[in-house]
Amino acid sequence: MLDRLKNKSWKCIVGILTFLVCFFPNVFSSQPNNFDNHSQLIYFLTRCFEWPPQTKTGDFTIGVYNNDPAFESMSRVLADKRKERQQIQIKKIERIEDVKLCHMLYLPDANTPNFEILNQQAKNSSTLVITERPNALAEGSCLNFYTLNGKLRIELNASEIETREIIIHSDFIKFIEQRE
Repeated sequence: MLDRLKNKSWKCIVGILTFLVCFFPNVFSSQPNNFDNHSQLIYFLTRCFEWPPQTKTGDFTIGVYNNDPAFESMSRVLADKRKERQQIQIKKIERIEDVKLCHMLYLPDANTPNFEILNQQAKNSSTLVITERPNALAEGSCLNFYTLNGKLRIELNASEIETREIIIHSDFIKFIEQRE
């Protein structure tokens, strides 16, 4: 009887691992820029903030600046997703002027050129800026991704977000505090 249980357990473990490897090949990836995880986290973040009423018509636009792999991943992962009644649209940002069309702007590169200019455009248009760079919050970013012990983490700049007239849901603040 014990041998039969061990055999079933072993088959179950092998089956689960095979399923994960076949259908979710990035689960075991140690790539530093696995943008699928970032894309899923950004989708989660769309539900943690409330934008001003004048931004609640048309599509909910997430801009990705200067990074093709991040743009492709986000386009794939967030296809057909919605933020409340708004369809989520992923836009590749190539011109600084296009920032004002975004609800969220993702700057995935630590050495993003023109950060100050992009961030200033975002401040003028209630755009939430998400970065992945050291000292980003001190430079005016709203949210910053970083990796700690192999896990993706978030830093929050509440005062910067509030200056953009974006409301932070209280549950999100509790979530961030629990993860620290």
